Formats: sequence, C-alpha cells, structure tokens
Amino acid sequence: MNIQYVGFDVGTGCRIYKFKVLNTIVDAREFAITIGSDAFASTLLRLQEGPDICFGRLQRELAAEVEGSRAERNLSIGERDIEEYLERHRSPNRIANKPTPHR
Repeated sequence: MNIQYVGFDVGTGCRIYKFKVLNTIVDAREFAITIGSDAFASTLLRLQEGPDICFGRLQRELAAEVEGSRAERNLSIGERDIEEYLERHRSPNRIANKPTPHR
C-alpha cells in the first residue's frame, strides 16, 4: 500500500489535508482529513506538523480495515489525536516551555 500526500486546502476555520492511497493501479482512494484552525493556535501543534498528524491518523484507520468495513474517506483530527501526537513527538521539556504567542 502506498500513501501519497497530495496537498491541503484552507477552508472556513480549518485546513483539509488530502491523501491518495494506492493499493494497486485499479484500487486508488482519496481521503480528506480536517484539522480546525484553532488547533494550531490553542495547542502546541504547528502548521508544519499538519501533514504528519493526518498521515498517522490515516495509517491507523487503514490498518483497522477489515473485509466489508473500509476507512471513512473524510476524517477529522480531534483533541485526543493531538494529545497523543504531541506525547509521541515531543519531549516533556519542550512542552513545558511552550512559547507564548505575540500580541
């Protein structure tokens, strides 16, 4: 299976990350994963990490597929997804020293 990041669109209050999953030449599916814009402002999640957190979520959804039950094509990233991502990708010191936004 090959997962390709296709790009993103900016929607009203969100970013929509697009992926294409190729199992074979015949079996290609497209997925859209939405993250609310406020997730980048109110958490430690950076815009540059958007594709990575979405890629991980899509991988988990695809791994959970069983015969007759395929992953949803439109997914969203919630608070729990962000918390788990930050736990896996950040050191405790880096989280504790979160920079404050400039006003």
